[in-house]
Amino acid sequence: MNLVLKKLAALTSATALLSAGLVGITASAASAASAPLTVTFEDGDTSGYVLGNTGEYIADFEGNESVLETSLPGGRAGNGAKLHIKADAMPWSGTTFLKTSAAAVQDGTLFSGVFPYANIDVYSTVAGDMMLKMEGGCAATEIKVAHGGTGWETLHFENGSLTGCTMASFFPLFFVDGRQGLDVYIDNASFPGAETPDVVVPVTAPSTLLDFEGNNAFIDFGGAVSSTTATPAGASAGNAAKIVAGGECWAGVTLVTASATNTMLSDGHTSVTANVYVPAAGASVRMKLENSDDGGVFVEKDATAAMAGWNRLTWDFSNFNSANVYNKVSVFPGFSCVDAANAKGDYYFDDIAFNGAVTPKLPAWAKITSSSKRVVAVTVGNARGQQMTVTIHGVRTFKMVIPSSATRTFKFNVGHSGVQKVTVTIGSMKVSKKQDVK
Repeated sequence: MNLVLKKLAALTSATALLSAGLVGITASAASAASAPLTVTFEDGDTSGYVLGNTGEYIADFEGNESVLETSLPGGRAGNGAKLHIKADAMPWSGTTFLKTSAAAVQDGTLFSGVFPYANIDVYSTVAGDMMLKMEGGCAATEIKVAHGGTGWETLHFENGSLTGCTMASFFPLFFVDGRQGLDVYIDNASFPGAETPDVVVPVTAPSTLLDFEGNNAFIDFGGAVSSTTATPAGASAGNAAKIVAGGECWAGVTLVTASATNTMLSDGHTSVTANVYVPAAGASVRMKLENSDDGGVFVEKDATAAMAGWNRLTWDFSNFNSANVYNKVSVFPGFSCVDAANAKGDYYFDDIAFNGAVTPKLPAWAKITSSSKRVVAVTVGNARGQQMTVTIHGVRTFKMVIPSSATRTFKFNVGHSGVQKVTVTIGSMKVSKKQDVK
């Protein structure tokens, strides 16, 4: 067998501080996993070691031949690496058995400022120096350690100035006469300073519209009761979130908890809008945006409805901290911890827009009344920029452009009291009524 390639899924986590007994591997040990990265050569080894020269990665150079050995000398059980030194091998022949750059089989570094060393069990019957070369992400450095030629010995390769290295090569000959044509074995190459790089997942602020179609996972608290139901007339067709406000003054519902890498607020998009149906004019709804992993990171604001029924509400979170992630959305309809008179009852939420998403406009509406003698009153909402035509049949027709989306009342003199037929048209919306004028 001239190639063994172990792919790494992830470096195993380990404690940062290792006792001397864990770091110093005894000569009789068959397998060790004492460090964040230990090359044991056993089945299940996740170090990413490579031996041989066949395949996608070349390990051996200048006359060294490495293979996985399952029958180790010196009475040692388990697997190890056999490094055969050819008779004509160069004095600097060796094997790059570990390469942790992202382009190879794993990502990470091998030496740290706290643990700038490796311990390797080495078998040799010829005394003399063994050499470990560290490179890749650090200054290429050769570390020589004497071997006594007594069989298995644990060698400690240390250089306090090295950090960040990603490649380890072992040189079993290294100018020692008498090793040519022989085999050297290595096992349990331990790197206590091995570290995987911190993976920084970028935080994004996706444009998000909660329309409550599909599956929803609401979380009620404080006595509020939520459900998904057909949207009441007057807003977008489909589903809405219905919340029955009651219980504690702080009762509410968590509508959604997004990924911890998604935030509902961002620079330039600090307002949240929604179409909300309330049971009474003046009803207030609190919204809270927070970090699902840290409840101490949050912003909350109130929005007040101008009238009973559907309103387009806006919450201004311009006081948010752009360094924070706000991925959890909760609403408190009828929040009464501040205003005990705030309306309880049925609330509906639809089309909540974050990060530049757009809440659909509510359809224009009109209501015809008579507020005083010989006057017809027309109250309209959600009609900004649209032309309104008011026809008082047999009297006259009025036309005007509605200046705002807010609810407004317009009054028209009719000259006499009695029943008057009144028709109001705004775009495709048309309402007619026989109004008793005072």
